[in-house]
Amino acid sequence: MAAELERSEEHFRALIENASDLILIVEKNAVIRYASPSVERMLGYAREQVSGRQIAEFIHPDDVALLQMQWQCILPQGVPRGSTLSVAAHSPQGVPSGVEPG
Repeated sequence: MAAELERSEEHFRALIENASDLILIVEKNAVIRYASPSVERMLGYAREQVSGRQIAEFIHPDDVALLQMQWQCILPQGVPRGSTLSVAAHSPQGVPSGVEPG
């Protein structure tokens, strides 16, 4: 049973690490706990630059209030599967990039 669980975890990790989509795991306090490798391709940040920081730091200033409002609405019940929240993120150079967390 333990070997099967380990294989399953390795398979899941390989899927996440090689996904073309940007995948973030964000804590309830809006701190990014995990960023997939695609964060560098999509936004221009190294994973180490993103992990441990507030998600709002990477959102375009025009969308921060929207993100905060939606975050407060979904926080009590969690993010329903299949839901989408669209915001504009930005690269280290300030270039906007559309992001749809789900």
